[in-house]
Amino acid sequence: MLHFDLVLFDLDDTLYPRSAKLMEAISERISRYLIEKMGVPIARSNEVRRHFRGTYGTALRGLMEEGYPVDLDDYFEFVHDIPLDALDPQPQLRDRLPIRLVVADLLVVRNSFSPPRFCKFRDV
Repeated sequence: MLHFDLVLFDLDDTLYPRSAKLMEAISERISRYLIEKMGVPIARSNEVRRHFRGTYGTALRGLMEEGYPVDLDDYFEFVHDIPLDALDPQPQLRDRLPIRLVVADLLVVRNSFSPPRFCKFRDV
């Protein structure tokens, strides 16, 4: 049997109900990033975000592919600065898993971009 001290779960509508609206909050932050940091007009921000996601899979990839000067640290910090109040402790899930389950208030795992960063964890 494999032994894990910690398992990280991606929170893209996997371990919490959609009613928590975390992805909606992140989408809003991406649109704000496009406006505030990339100079996209307010009226076009949602359209541009949806275009990037549909064409490139993610808004970040779209920004990079289309030549926007994106600072990855700034992007991830800005976009993921959302409240996690909607995530309630789930003791029934915690008790069923043979691992310590935590939620990251800020967790950046950058796929293939660079090494991951972890900070501000809390038990659930």
